[in-house]
Amino acid sequence: MSIKFRLNLLFIIFLIAVTILMTTFSYTMLKQNLFQMTHDTLKAATMKIPSLENSVETVPVPENLEQFGDPFLAYSLTKQDLDQIHSGTGYLVPVYTPQGKLDIDLKQLLPSDIQEGAEVWLYVNPSSDPPNGYEVLAVTRSTSGSIGILVAYTKSLWVVIPVTLLLAGSLGYYFLRRALKPVEEMTRTVSALQYDNTDRRIEVRSNDELGKLSVALNQTFYGLKTKLDREKQFTADASHELRRPLTIILNEAGVALRKIRTPEEYRQSLGSIRQDIGRMSALVHKLLILARAEDGKEPLNLVDLNLRDLLNDLASDVHVLSDAKGIQLQTDFQSDGIVHGDEIHLRELFLNLVDNAIRYTPPCGNIYLSLYEKDQMSCVAVRDTGIGIAAEHLPRLFTRFYRVNRADDQGGTGLGLTICQHIAEMHGGWIKVESSVGQGSIFTVYLPLFKKALAG
Repeated sequence: MSIKFRLNLLFIIFLIAVTILMTTFSYTMLKQNLFQMTHDTLKAATMKIPSLENSVETVPVPENLEQFGDPFLAYSLTKQDLDQIHSGTGYLVPVYTPQGKLDIDLKQLLPSDIQEGAEVWLYVNPSSDPPNGYEVLAVTRSTSGSIGILVAYTKSLWVVIPVTLLLAGSLGYYFLRRALKPVEEMTRTVSALQYDNTDRRIEVRSNDELGKLSVALNQTFYGLKTKLDREKQFTADASHELRRPLTIILNEAGVALRKIRTPEEYRQSLGSIRQDIGRMSALVHKLLILARAEDGKEPLNLVDLNLRDLLNDLASDVHVLSDAKGIQLQTDFQSDGIVHGDEIHLRELFLNLVDNAIRYTPPCGNIYLSLYEKDQMSCVAVRDTGIGIAAEHLPRLFTRFYRVNRADDQGGTGLGLTICQHIAEMHGGWIKVESSVGQGSIFTVYLPLFKKALAG
């Protein structure tokens, strides 16, 4: 059962229910108004009878006699009443007065042609003749005219209701088709999406709920396309990066196996193979870290961390690398830099930045590692006097496998800065780069200061 059929069925049921309710309400109101008009007409006539102006107060009457105002008593005839009146046996109506009960014979007061449903008004007045007596007057009015109007109204409904239902149903079906047309277009667009065809978009024609849904779907398609394009590029770059060490390993193994070699030649081949396998292992490890970080599955062990202590330990470890290249590493820590972070991941972030600075700084150069606070952020800056980076490369610097000079990549994988950026973002921070060719670069990591530490 399609959604269009279900909506049409629900609309028809709703339409029938509304029609029945409106018809019942209008019939009830018409009937009430017609009989109220008869009632009001008789009541107004009684007010003009002079003999009743000084009437005494009557006692409320029971059962089907209703008191409308002293001394007027209204009474509606039923079929049982008519049968008794027309049979000649008479029909006694009890009327209670201050002096006692009166049994009034309607046969003596009503005309012989009185019909069922007629409204009867009995007027009871004290009379001095005879003493302590009463005079009774009966006024009637037939409701047949009102009943005729109701019958005619009912007959007209048998014509009006089907026409109304047919017209409303046709219009409802038309507007329902128009309302569901954007949904059908969305279905066709989504069905046409393929892995290699993610450029299709839904046309946004309004600002209603369907229009907002179209915008949301288009944003999803755009995000899907971006992710798929990134994955395609990632796969191509990863394949390219892995192909080179695999080719070298195959060539080295082929050369070593082509003929009998000396032990020293075998050691050289195995050393080269080992070096390339290590490069592949490092690449796979970084790819795994990056994949987990992008999917939000990389676990973080967040603790209150003193960046001054972490950077002091890091500086002690990398002094071996900088001294071996004749580079002077200087530190300037102006604060403790208390953050809520993962020590292992943050250490990897700063180690990557310092390692890059050592790689691309020529001998006798300088590297400055500093820590300070700015705008409720803890800032760690790594500045070098190396070769620098041209301005056109800066926007793509954190892209996976992107390297400024692939001919001189210093053994890198092109993933280090990407991982650094993800680590900073996982901690609610970011990385800013400033660089000039021939003058060096500055990588500044911004991390939020721990709020509890700020409050203390």
